Amino acid sequence: MKKIVKSMCIILIGLLSTSIFSYAQENELTLKVNKEKVAIEDEILVNIMAENSENIAGANIQINYDGQKMKLITKKILLEEENIINIQCANRDLQDLDKLQDGEGTSKIIFGFKKNKALINEKQKALATFIFKAKEVGEGRIALGIESQLIQEKNSNGALDYVYTNPKIQQEDTIIYIENKGKISGNVSTSDGFNIDNTKIKLLKDATELQSITLKNNTYMFTNVEDGSYTIIAEKQGYETFQKDIMVVAGQNFLLDFELQRIKEDIDRNGKIELEDLVFMASRFGLEKDEAGWHDDADVNKDHIIDMRDILFISRTLE
Repeated sequence: MKKIVKSMCIILIGLLSTSIFSYAQENELTLKVNKEKVAIEDEILVNIMAENSENIAGANIQINYDGQKMKLITKKILLEEENIINIQCANRDLQDLDKLQDGEGTSKIIFGFKKNKALINEKQKALATFIFKAKEVGEGRIALGIESQLIQEKNSNGALDYVYTNPKIQQEDTIIYIENKGKISGNVSTSDGFNIDNTKIKLLKDATELQSITLKNNTYMFTNVEDGSYTIIAEKQGYETFQKDIMVVAGQNFLLDFELQRIKEDIDRNGKIELEDLVFMASRFGLEKDEAGWHDDADVNKDHIIDMRDILFISRTLE
């Protein structure tokens, strides 16, 4: 019996210890970005997270960033609007707002919860998001301002008080590597003037497909292309496959226009040279241009008569 009681005590002490240490985890503010390598004009999403929050009723958060390398596009508090007051928005008509407003290379999020709204009591909570656009090649830096604060609501015998939690602030800068990536673009046409729709264009590097586009008009573009050697391949049913090796250097915009050549023996344009093509041609055997029943596609060698030479073009390439 003593052993059982002793075991239960050990378990209880263990549970209490776990609870105490869990409760004592330090309140923290962290910054997370969606990507650390971008090209010029790319957007960078930055989320501000509160860790180990207990009764958080408001926040005054500042982030510092490299305004030369990045431009702030927008920011948003990620809490239900009906539950909070956005202090910056609420005071936008006042005159003396220096302490509330964003500055050069800095931006703030300041909010407080409304009456009777649930406070933040979570292991991890996203508080706000900032969206930047990359402006200039180099290393852009983003960091939480050390003056950032979370405010905790305390209730002592029915009396409310609000205290700064002095959260642990993520000290190191987050570095965004802004690269001068290039693009590959151009116009595509067909040798017979037919519609270019459904042409598939692929961008490959070392035989690995990186990007692909299915055309809806005669233009194409691949963006965020790093320096190096690439292969462009274009495929359309009834046309010869186009392939071209190119080199993109120093983030250049590489222009490549090309024309797809029709497979002249593929009369029905289904991507195969087969018996049906031969039958189609044979049914017009002996016709000369402008005669009834004439069909340009059956005149493979374009000598204005459908004869044995045209038939041989197909019979010798039948699949």
